Amino acid sequence: MPVWGGGGGGGGEANTASNVGTGEGTVFQSKVGVDLRFKSLKQGSGITITNNSDDITLASGSGSLDGLSDVAITAAASGDFLRYSGTEWVDNTIQVGDLPSHTHTKANITDLETITTTSTADGVPKADGAGKIANAWLKTGSGNSLDADTVDGSHASSFAASSHEHAASAVTSGQLALARGGTGSDLSASGGTGMVLKQQSIGAAVTVGTLSSGDIPSHTHGASQVSDFDEAVDDRANLLLQAGVGIQKTYSDANGTLELAVVDNTTQQKVGVRKGVSTTYTRQRVSLIEGTNITIDVTDDATDDEVNVTISASGGAGGYNQIQEEGSETGLTQRSKLNFVGSGITAADDGGNLRTNITLDADLNALADLASTGVIARTGSGTVSARTITGTANQVSVTNGDGVSGNPTLALPTGIVVPGQFRTGYYAKGSVTGTVTFDWASGNRQTCTQTGNITSTTFSNGVAGSTYSLVINHSGASQTISWPASVKWPGGTAPTMSGDGKVDIVGFIYDGTSYYGSSSLNYS
Repeated sequence: MPVWGGGGGGGGEANTASNVGTGEGTVFQSKVGVDLRFKSLKQGSGITITNNSDDITLASGSGSLDGLSDVAITAAASGDFLRYSGTEWVDNTIQVGDLPSHTHTKANITDLETITTTSTADGVPKADGAGKIANAWLKTGSGNSLDADTVDGSHASSFAASSHEHAASAVTSGQLALARGGTGSDLSASGGTGMVLKQQSIGAAVTVGTLSSGDIPSHTHGASQVSDFDEAVDDRANLLLQAGVGIQKTYSDANGTLELAVVDNTTQQKVGVRKGVSTTYTRQRVSLIEGTNITIDVTDDATDDEVNVTISASGGAGGYNQIQEEGSETGLTQRSKLNFVGSGITAADDGGNLRTNITLDADLNALADLASTGVIARTGSGTVSARTITGTANQVSVTNGDGVSGNPTLALPTGIVVPGQFRTGYYAKGSVTGTVTFDWASGNRQTCTQTGNITSTTFSNGVAGSTYSLVINHSGASQTISWPASVKWPGGTAPTMSGDGKVDIVGFIYDGTSYYGSSSLNYS
């Protein structure tokens, strides 16, 4: 990178201003050249600001509560208060639910009527020491208190008791039972053996008839009370037992006997066996015969009254009976299917040869056929080749290019030779003023347009031994730049930037601690 020399120093006065204390706001804004800039006071809601000759007066406004941002008064009236609705304060009256639970004594009640034993206008009657209300409180009647009061103009003794009786002669309608003095006029004059007197409902006529099933309540009998119980059991057993093939059943109702006898010893139950979907064999027994690599085990299970048959495949020259992983003596669980996952292996049925063909992908076959060593490259469908990475003298060196002894390593030599042009691009920073940071990670060469005085400059991500340059386009009158303390200038004096429409180029060499700068100014 070229380094430009020359250029003088310059800038504003060294004085500045700052805020003190720990308040929320700050008054001082910045210093631009010799201009100290301060923030202005802005009048907010409910606040007035008066700018006097020697001071500034802040005062609260004369607005109402309704002027507050979270207060909404719609129709205020005398006695209203503010209630929070959950989002804002609104005017409202006191509701019953606003009052806490409480009690009052009668002395606190101003309109409570007088309670007395003596008759008083608008008073409330009170019992005397005997527990009675004074006669003076009663509007009508006679006697001592309410125990002798009259009801509807008649004394209490004038009313009949709730429980009473009537003589038979007082019953003028309906049928009265004979036990209660009835005449028996409702009885039927005729009857017969086994007949009974029956009354269908209370007050109905009494008739002569026989008992029906509905007249007898639900009940049970013991076996001793059933005269033909044994015969009933015999009949039921005869119905339940049915004779099968080769069996004869003989039942004697008179003798109460039931005999079962075998009449055909040659008749036995046969078993049907189907082969395929159409051929069926029916025989008295089925024999299981062990085939190639098949083992049949038959055991008698007297407990469950059954015979257990176990059929299993065994190893042999005819095929495999188990699959295991390489190096493992424990075989995988036997399954009815073998599934190939992925696209590298395919399986197809070869019915003519009674086998299944397993085929590897063409690329896998090509890898298996490759005899040379090196970095593998797929050169086409089903073709691969071994390659070796090589370098160029004085430009790139390669170690272990074929990868046989380890990973290939690429390195740049110490005295690298770059053929042709060597350049880096420009990073466009854009317009800058005030506080500016130049990040060298964005590029060793950067351009910018200065639109005002730069009061603070920061360099970041510099790398020791690198060179950097800034191309500064000026827009406006002569402007100043406050450089970082890590920048060192010839003679200790920073250059003075050019005026409007000019271009200044400033270069730096960074040693890891300081940036050594030089400049070429006033390009137009």
